[in-house]
Amino acid sequence: MNYNISSEVYKQQRYHQSWRISLKYSTILMNNIDKHHNLYDVVTGVYKQYISELNTHKLVTIKDKKYIQIWETIMNTLQNNNTKLHKGSIKLLHQTNVQRVDRIR
Repeated sequence: MNYNISSEVYKQQRYHQSWRISLKYSTILMNNIDKHHNLYDVVTGVYKQYISELNTHKLVTIKDKKYIQIWETIMNTLQNNNTKLHKGSIKLLHQTNVQRVDRIR
């Protein structure tokens, strides 16, 4: 019984860590949203760093996790050549991360 509880607590801690890392990288995007004309390159670079950090911490990077799905959505949105849409999706990504991290504190 104790093992099951500690196992679940461990999973929950790692899940929360994943959201905090996602917030870290969405904050980087928000800080650079008006500094670059080519948001595709910026977001792609930050996304790769995000996935790399998740892998470094041996956190789950499968696509059924919400913290991965929101990044996949923004990557798909970047296929559209609308800069306003790009900025809006970055803001939505960041807002989602802020709300998730605030909920776990």
